[in-house]
Amino acid sequence: MANKDFRNIIRDITQGNISPVYFLAGEESYFGRKIEEALLEHVVPPQARGFDLAVLYAQDLPLNEVLARARQYPMFGGKQMVAVRNAHLYFKKDKDLELIRDYVASPPPHAVLSFRFEGKPGAKIKKAFTSPSVLYYEAPRIYENRMPSLLADMLAARGFKADTKALLMLAEHTGTDLMRAEKELDKLALALEPGQTLTPDAVEKYTGVSKEFNIFEFKSAVVTGNFPKAYRIGRHFSHNPREFSLHAIIAVLYNFFVQLYTYLTLPESQKRDKRAVASALKINPFFVPEYQQAARVYPMKRVSRAISALRDTDLKAKGVHAGQADYADLMHELLYKIMLKP
Repeated sequence: MANKDFRNIIRDITQGNISPVYFLAGEESYFGRKIEEALLEHVVPPQARGFDLAVLYAQDLPLNEVLARARQYPMFGGKQMVAVRNAHLYFKKDKDLELIRDYVASPPPHAVLSFRFEGKPGAKIKKAFTSPSVLYYEAPRIYENRMPSLLADMLAARGFKADTKALLMLAEHTGTDLMRAEKELDKLALALEPGQTLTPDAVEKYTGVSKEFNIFEFKSAVVTGNFPKAYRIGRHFSHNPREFSLHAIIAVLYNFFVQLYTYLTLPESQKRDKRAVASALKINPFFVPEYQQAARVYPMKRVSRAISALRDTDLKAKGVHAGQADYADLMHELLYKIMLKP
């Protein structure tokens, strides 16, 4: 049983190094889906899939019938592939756990059985799948700071490179929804020439994301102390509240200033080491210069004030002591407190 790297699992499957049982779990379902797709593509040849490949759903039949299906001999003498979705509906009873323990202890050599489990499995389930025959993969939760590098990997797999700003624009557009990100990248791949570098102009043209009026550019303006630019983008946001949630903007700035506070407390020697800073802040090393630059604009006292202002604005945005203030009023007040107030 091992929680291997996602890319290594895909590589092994494509090279024919396939385990008898796969247990695919985690809060992010994208990775489990991609591993299952690779299994469905590579275990059974196309001409045998009508007989020796089955995609089953846990809500449709009990676990004992799934295991019986996996134990059947393949019609064409190769491998039998059984993929089970919504497997989190199983394993609530000790009987199911006993059935799976028996199966993984001695899986049939002619079968590959995969379970896609939505969410985090409990200790009893993990123990039941503890066996040399099982490849256990629990997908990590995806945080926003990982998205640019993940998007770069997904683009590279399609034969493209990307401008850094283009990746940040895409990351803001898709959030941490990897399935949405994949659809956007598929759309871009159709529009770009093979090997072409993705630019901010292309992201704006084919996804509709503005290369000027976005949260990335807004945060950059705040971080660098560029009040006119921050105010101009903030006004645009206030005119488009459905597209640019004030709560989301506050969250982005709040997380940044909290991490900037942490950065300012680091020893001077550590601040000069990009990897040490990235490790301390739990961010991608690409973003470290942003904190180094912000530290020259915002000393500790101003950072503390910014955090306080963001908390206050968040409460007002939720209707607490807001009076008649609207989005535009709250945005202007927030920028003043963070960027201009002496």
